[in-house]
Amino acid sequence: MKHANSAILLTTLITPALSIAAPSSAKQPENQKATPWEEMHKEAVSVEGLRSGEVKNKLESIGNTKYLILDKTNKRIEYVVYELPRENASLPTKTESRYFKYRNKTGLSFNSPGIDVTIDESMLDSKNNQLSLTKEQAKDRLVSQLLNEEMAFSSGESLEIADMLINPESGKISHYVVELETDSLFDEQLRTVRVNNVSVSDAGMISANMSLDQIDKNQDYDPKLL
Repeated sequence: MKHANSAILLTTLITPALSIAAPSSAKQPENQKATPWEEMHKEAVSVEGLRSGEVKNKLESIGNTKYLILDKTNKRIEYVVYELPRENASLPTKTESRYFKYRNKTGLSFNSPGIDVTIDESMLDSKNNQLSLTKEQAKDRLVSQLLNEEMAFSSGESLEIADMLINPESGKISHYVVELETDSLFDEQLRTVRVNNVSVSDAGMISANMSLDQIDKNQDYDPKLL
């Protein structure tokens, strides 16, 4: 499927995200030790951050991230769909989208409040970047289908899924982020649940195999970093 045709398909998919490089093996100088925030983002980045970010080439922004599409296991980001600025669209009066496989990105950068994805535009039409989903399959795999859903704990309580964390290199989901219920409008209390503690039924029910009172004992990251 050629790039131009794919753009038309994705345009109709659904009608109406301080700069840090992607993880590197290079050692940091002693006087430039990574902060806890940087250390966390070597292995986990926010899906909501990606959804709020831009897509860039080496020189400039080329669009805004619109959708993240999971693979058939619902455990890894497979495609990133982004929307072109109106002035760059072939028909400026209409919304036009492009896509690329997450694994084909060349880097991530953190530009509050979003996480920007860098790509090499020359690979967009390559055989390794072809869309192999129908419109309905893509809809069923949207990350947004899981966000804001309720996660049921074995102790009977349910919490809303506010975000997910993925490995920045592979795109695999590592944690679900849930929001604890508080009486304050402004005091957001977020906690992570490891993906291997979560199951999603065929009917879409999301369950954690742990009780809610265990959640604070199973945090891999400081909740203030979420």
